[in-house]
Amino acid sequence: MTTTASYYVAFIICMTWGCCALPAAALSPEESDKQKEFNKTYRNPDHAERQKSLAILAGAASPSSWNMLANVVRTDPDKDVRAEAARTLCHEPARDASLAQMTVSVFQSIKPTDVDAKLDMAAAMQSSEFKTEIINVLADFGSRLPYPDLRTANRPAGGGAIGGSIKDPNVMIGKQRLEFEKFLTAFNAIAHSDISIPDKNSPAGIRKWWEQNRAKSAAADKELLEKYRTEDKEKAKADKDKPK
Repeated sequence: MTTTASYYVAFIICMTWGCCALPAAALSPEESDKQKEFNKTYRNPDHAERQKSLAILAGAASPSSWNMLANVVRTDPDKDVRAEAARTLCHEPARDASLAQMTVSVFQSIKPTDVDAKLDMAAAMQSSEFKTEIINVLADFGSRLPYPDLRTANRPAGGGAIGGSIKDPNVMIGKQRLEFEKFLTAFNAIAHSDISIPDKNSPAGIRKWWEQNRAKSAAADKELLEKYRTEDKEKAKADKDKPK
């Protein structure tokens, strides 16, 4: 069995048996039909068609639909499909922190060595209304990223040479600096933080900023949750009072 075929088998088993399932939630008939349509259209070897099928679940309100998108982020063999699934997932409507918890779980499931995928997911999470759990995991991740100073002299990285020529250590250092700068842009957008000038102390500065602002973020999430709960109660009461 080919790698791609094995992937599809694994994905369908995951969908059927719910190996990544959340507790059951109300699912409207309309959204149930969309899930069925997605399962049909997503089973396609063409990555462009798989990516296009993700739009079917845009605006989904059920955690079971979110879980389907999360599985795509975790398992699809194509980088662009995974990135689009992450954006679709993070833009779903949520009335509590459950969607944020799922995106955090997806972020943590990405291999630590796959920094590009981590950064794509971090950028996608900017749209979340409930931010505390997201900022918490991102602050921990960002505080561990290196931001080394560029070297002024070209010395061998690790004392070695490749192909008879000296390897410029600034190539790797430049890559690490760009990764951190990309992360910092996403972090500032999510956290509304003011860490604007990256230097070698910035990773530690992220952790310090979060320690100073964690309580404020938690209070904002609590206020938003209470707002949505009040709106939902008022809507339920209005629906109940409607003449039949």
